[in-house]
Amino acid sequence: MAKAGELPDPEALELRQYAAGRALARIVDVLFTYGETGVVTRGAPVLNARVKDASPSDTPAEVTVVDCADSTNWTKHKKATGELIEDDPRGRRSITGVVKPVDGSWKVVSFDVGDIGSC
Repeated sequence: MAKAGELPDPEALELRQYAAGRALARIVDVLFTYGETGVVTRGAPVLNARVKDASPSDTPAEVTVVDCADSTNWTKHKKATGELIEDDPRGRRSITGVVKPVDGSWKVVSFDVGDIGSC
C-alpha cells in the first residue's frame, strides 16, 4: 500500500499479490479516495509482524498476524504541491491481520488497524 500510495494507484498489481477479499477492497478504496482528493504518500511504515495464531496448528488454513506498526515516517502530501498534510496522525498502532491461502499463495484477507498509541 505504501508504494501504491505514492501515485496513488488503486490498480497496482502488487496489491493483488499480497491482499484479497475485504483487505484488498479496503486498500483499493483508500487509494481511490486519495486519487480523488489529490493525496499521495511518501515513505513507508516500519513493520515487525509476527504470527500470533495458526489454525489448525498442524496444517494451517488461516494465520493471524499481529504488529505494532510505526507510521511516523509514512506521510500524506498534497499531490499538486507536495505540501505535507498536517492533520495526518502518525505513530505506533496495533495491526491484526488474517492471512489465508488464495489462488495458490498466502494473502491478507482482512485486517484491523488500531488508533495511534494502541501499542
